[in-house]
Amino acid sequence: MAKDDETPKSSPVFHPALGVTNITNLVKLTLDVNQVQYTPWVTLFRNTAKAYHVFDHIDPTVPRPMDIDDSLWERLDAIALQWIYGTITTDLLFKVLDDNATAMVVWDRLRKLFQNNKGTRVVHLENQFGNTRLQDFSTLDEYCQALRTISVQLASLGHPVSEERLVLQLVARLTDEYKTIATIIQQSVPLPSFEEACDSLDLDRRSRD
Repeated sequence: MAKDDETPKSSPVFHPALGVTNITNLVKLTLDVNQVQYTPWVTLFRNTAKAYHVFDHIDPTVPRPMDIDDSLWERLDAIALQWIYGTITTDLLFKVLDDNATAMVVWDRLRKLFQNNKGTRVVHLENQFGNTRLQDFSTLDEYCQALRTISVQLASLGHPVSEERLVLQLVARLTDEYKTIATIIQQSVPLPSFEEACDSLDLDRRSRD
């Protein structure tokens, strides 16, 4: 029986990372070496790591909290490592999987892997951007979205596409039925924004339906 003057021991604080049951609900991208999505994946993962207090397991500049004992620290590192493994493709998993590696080691391996392939991905995306045509898509919206996505991916690799180039590429690869509106957009001074150009094309399409 406890003595009256004994102070009850406080319950250990529940760490928020322990409550995450499905990391893919938080990190919506699956990192793929064949897709240019490393930067957005990093952004999503870093934000999640910050929100759930495990950012120190992937960033060496963030100090380990003084109130985290070794047992909890190792468990949190294993969780962060599970998050990484759970949001990359199987091909990538086999490239970085290591029974003795910490989350920070695997995080750094991924960074080096994608940085080393940066030039190749830029060339691939530039070719893809130049060859994107409306006739290869079932809808105008899909065509616009494809160009937008490629431009975002190039920007994430340090090679942004100017708004003017994006608009000119958009109208240059249209089908003949858009010839009149394409000419109007090309001759506009200044050129409309990409979103405005897509809206004009959609309005033209609907007027002919």
